[in-house]
Amino acid sequence: MKKILSLILFLILSKSLFSITDGQACKISVSASANKSLFVNNASLSNDADAVVWIETNVPAQRWVFVRNTDNTYTIKNAYSGKALFRRGNAVDGSTVSQSNNSASTAAKWTLTGVENQDGYYYITQTNKDGNSELYLETATTDDGSILELKEKKTGEDQKRQIWKIETTDVPTAFSQTVREQLLNGWKTKYYKKAPTGYVLGNGGWWGDAEMFEVVLDAYETTGDPAYETMFRELYKNFIYRNKSNWITNEFNDDIAWMVIASIRAYLMFGEATYLTYGKNNFDQMYSRALLPSGMLRWKETAETQNGTNSCINGPAEVAACYLAMALGDESYYLKAKSLYALQRKYLYVPATGQVYDSFSWNNGVPSDYNYWTSTYNQGTFLGAATMLYNYFGDQQYRNDAEKIMKYAREQLCDENGIINVCQVGSGDLAGFKGILMRYVRKYIVDLQKTEYVGWMQKNAFHAYNNCNSAGITSSAWLTKTPENLILKNCSENCNFENHPFGPSTAVSAAFNAPIYENLIVKDAYSNVEAENFNYLKGVYTQTGTGGNNFEIGNIKDGSYVAYNNVNFANHLASAITIRLSKASVKSVIEIRLGSATGDSIGTITVPREGDDWQIVTQSIVPTSGMQNVYFVFKGVAGQNNLFRMDCFHFLSNDHVFPDITDNGGILTSSVETNSLDNASDNYLTTNVTFDSDKDVWLQYQSPSPVNLQAYAVFGGSGNADMDIKSWKLQASSDGQSWTDLDAQVNQQFTARCQKKFFSVLSGEAYRYFRLNISKNNGNASKMEFAEWQLYGSSITTDDITADGGVLSAEFDGDSPDGTFVKLADKDVSTKYLVSGQTDLWIDYKANGIYTMTSYSLTSAGDNPDRDPKDWTVYASADGISWTKVDQQTGQQFEYRNNTQYYSINNDGGYQYFILHITANNPSTMTQMADGQLIRNLYYD
Repeated sequence: MKKILSLILFLILSKSLFSITDGQACKISVSASANKSLFVNNASLSNDADAVVWIETNVPAQRWVFVRNTDNTYTIKNAYSGKALFRRGNAVDGSTVSQSNNSASTAAKWTLTGVENQDGYYYITQTNKDGNSELYLETATTDDGSILELKEKKTGEDQKRQIWKIETTDVPTAFSQTVREQLLNGWKTKYYKKAPTGYVLGNGGWWGDAEMFEVVLDAYETTGDPAYETMFRELYKNFIYRNKSNWITNEFNDDIAWMVIASIRAYLMFGEATYLTYGKNNFDQMYSRALLPSGMLRWKETAETQNGTNSCINGPAEVAACYLAMALGDESYYLKAKSLYALQRKYLYVPATGQVYDSFSWNNGVPSDYNYWTSTYNQGTFLGAATMLYNYFGDQQYRNDAEKIMKYAREQLCDENGIINVCQVGSGDLAGFKGILMRYVRKYIVDLQKTEYVGWMQKNAFHAYNNCNSAGITSSAWLTKTPENLILKNCSENCNFENHPFGPSTAVSAAFNAPIYENLIVKDAYSNVEAENFNYLKGVYTQTGTGGNNFEIGNIKDGSYVAYNNVNFANHLASAITIRLSKASVKSVIEIRLGSATGDSIGTITVPREGDDWQIVTQSIVPTSGMQNVYFVFKGVAGQNNLFRMDCFHFLSNDHVFPDITDNGGILTSSVETNSLDNASDNYLTTNVTFDSDKDVWLQYQSPSPVNLQAYAVFGGSGNADMDIKSWKLQASSDGQSWTDLDAQVNQQFTARCQKKFFSVLSGEAYRYFRLNISKNNGNASKMEFAEWQLYGSSITTDDITADGGVLSAEFDGDSPDGTFVKLADKDVSTKYLVSGQTDLWIDYKANGIYTMTSYSLTSAGDNPDRDPKDWTVYASADGISWTKVDQQTGQQFEYRNNTQYYSINNDGGYQYFILHITANNPSTMTQMADGQLIRNLYYD
């Protein structure tokens, strides 16, 4: 009898056990309506947001992760917000349910009990506060947005609202290409319709059309998918059918500017001259009629707006003019943009904050009737103009403005979670504003290497996705779940998106403009770069791989190109490129250019026409270093597509330059005056220091602190070989008066451009002054040059922040054999700080004061170079809570043992807290250093 009772007891208990693996994402749908599942209202990321039911939309905010507790209860966390399903108040009948980050509370612990004869169905309960009964999770109704409550157990049909089906299911857990495609496909399916001529979005419009056309261009520019080129061409065909080729009949000047931008961008991507013709002709006419005596543009050609101007015409006109300048190679359009920008900056911009105002009127030459409203539209266009003008003119003011504009948008136009909370509703103009901002944020990130905003863009795009309806459409109100009927409730404006695709296009813009991979914004020139990871393109397509690769670039034709921004050659010298190509059908070449499709050529590759279908080609290039935008310009038989295909590439480096003692803030002088002296220690091999002399020249470096020199290097020039230096002597001094010979070289030959010559020395003592006495060049009668002079050794500065008596600590998982962190900042390079089994190391320093850091240094230990740090990031903070990334280094090497390398930073902040985060070494499982310094000021005797 006992055995039977035990078996029955086991069976009863087993019904309460839940078989889902911890950490598995699940859908929780209510039995009363199988297509309604548990959801965080509006996909909110905030504490205390309601838990509700909503029609299933297959987004992470409708997925839940079960974590089993030691008492056999479960914490149920939302897969999107990461917050726990949480009971409000006491456990009594009628308690409502929200989400909370207080996952340890009993209010976040739930019991799951299987339903008799219904596999996969459960009651989700908590015990009544009196401990004498269970309260059941229940949806009040099965309507979208219905709240959840804890109620006494129901019977009959009502009981179905207390029964939950729990099933594992796949869903995107982060922003991805899948998310992009789902949003665009939902939008396209709903609104993209065939017309008598071409295709139309919704009912067709004007500036809204232009902006939606740009969304399609964004999709092509970021993916290379030919479907988006076709989509754009069909939309544009319909637009011209409706509006003809002359748009001046439209009284809104900003409408014309927007369609000009779409047209010129299409020309730059597809090369069709018609787009350029339409764009140029209409811009010229619009600009001529809209130009006010003030030099700004009027918004609209009606009597009441004759003296009015606003950001919504000047900003787009500036961007349009920049694109025209790029397309035509005509600087006059850049100058128009520059002039408009200067006036908009003067009257409609706050340089101190980055806020862009909306409008004002001229009354007798005096600005009045200001509208200080700020929108994503105006922040976006002014950001775009600042970025494009900086790209061309290089004026730091434009970059500073761009940084301020972006900072204002991020801090002032977003909620506490970083999601844009303005320009949310309406099915008119306002509905499409956010998409404009996202487009120019991408340009800002890609063109100016602003990787810190990638996560913010992804977060906004992913939030918009989480608020889509079951058709994959998200309205302009990203913070609100989009209803099935596309009519937003509690909206004071017209919020019916049934026939208005403009608002929903903003989520598509966010999805395609948000970069998927932050680590591909800056590309390591010496690591493999996949061809499909381009930033800009003309005429090519991505396609599924045919030669063992996942994706490749195809549809290559004469004049097409792909561009890769921010290829980081660093201070290594690239002398060749390796590229994987398919065999060409006809004679074809690739021109490798810097900066633009017509920029300086650094090499030409002849595509093979014989041999295997896929081949790896290596080609010498002009020596290249630094951060470069690299263009691959394709040449072949005109009119023929699919000349060949391209898979991947990387560059090859023969010589490396890493920061050295000459980066510690000392003084460089020479015996012969030259305006290129700084090039001798700028860490770039393609910049030369040149002297108007053939012999007897010296360079002197005065270090702010003594240096125990162990080696030095000289790099040959990038120019003519006869100007190379040939014979020299290295000397050192403690006082700058009495000199000691450390090394002498005679008749050295640099057999390649920018070649490195490395020489060990035994200095025996520390010096502050060093001279390179050059006695002879390689034959030129009047000039000598070289690329770089470097000094390797250890140097401890007196201006080290870590010497102020603060607190040094670290976080790591491995062992620290020495048991202390003091050795990391003991100013003795004979000792070393060593961490075992550790390649992810956080070293913290809390100073005793607040300092402005000018640079920092690391010193390698005296043994095994495999343990040297290679990749790291430096952070600083004023309060230990909010952190600023002040520097990041990858692929670093230490040229010598006990070698101090200095890294300059450009930051004006005052900081007390500092972090060195080491993420990789070279390549041992142990990490070590002899010293580290945070430098505040440097001084000289």
